[in-house]
Amino acid sequence: MKLTSNPLEQLVFDSGYYINVNLSENDVSFSPHWHRETEVILCLQGECCVNLNGTSYSINTGDILFISPGNLHSLSAPDHSERMILQFDYSLINNLKDFNLFSAVLQFITIISSKLDPDIHTDIYNLMLDIRSEYFGDNEFKNAVMYVKLLSIYILIAKKYTKATSHLKKIPQNKYQDYMNKFSYIFNYIEEHYAENLTLEQLAGLGGFSRFHFSRLFKKFTNMSLTEYINCKRISKAEVLLLNPSLSITEVALQSGFNSLSSFNRVFRAHKNCSPKEFKKLRYTSDPLQDTDVRTTL
Repeated sequence: MKLTSNPLEQLVFDSGYYINVNLSENDVSFSPHWHRETEVILCLQGECCVNLNGTSYSINTGDILFISPGNLHSLSAPDHSERMILQFDYSLINNLKDFNLFSAVLQFITIISSKLDPDIHTDIYNLMLDIRSEYFGDNEFKNAVMYVKLLSIYILIAKKYTKATSHLKKIPQNKYQDYMNKFSYIFNYIEEHYAENLTLEQLAGLGGFSRFHFSRLFKKFTNMSLTEYINCKRISKAEVLLLNPSLSITEVALQSGFNSLSSFNRVFRAHKNCSPKEFKKLRYTSDPLQDTDVRTTL
């Protein structure tokens, strides 16, 4: 891996491929860096320590760590350790309508382990190994097979960490479809109008719900409040805007839907453990337009 003083790394995928797999062994140390792709680290043997946005995670054999795009991270590992590192463009997942519905929830998933998630860990672990086998194998449909396996991983996580499925099973099929259509429309509306002033009354009205009923259903669908969901969307958009050196932090705040710099700073720090200014500084040095070009990295 080649590193420069700029922590932004531009991953290069093999021609026609959308997924990278890298095997890392023994004593390694990766400096803080970030990239626009999602990264999943499976600890195959031993242990390693990952610092993610200032929070340290110790992962042991079998643990699976998820790193969302734009998150600053570093890794250190001792001898006699081995890891599988999976990287992909998150649009492969997020562009699908079913996943876009719960994208804000999925961003909060960090570690899948046998202790915390015994119901899905073994399946996800085996799917990761299947992806590794396909990547280094000769199957002519390997790219498609890896994509199917990747989708399967996120389906398992989405079913476990969203309450919509279990809740909706309790209502009649005709009402189930009606709810899904209404919430799909509301989520798409939020996606398109996140920078505007969105109110509970306004969004409830789009689906023909009362404020109370909509608020209760929204919590069941996403496992978070409407305000939390909208803030999560806005912070994700702000992360992208902060990469533009021509935009001031105030401009980023306004374009992301925050009506004041103070509220933007407060919400951003709560989500990323750093201020927007620190986020921007960490990701750029004296030459913000020069990317580090690597084929596979942490």
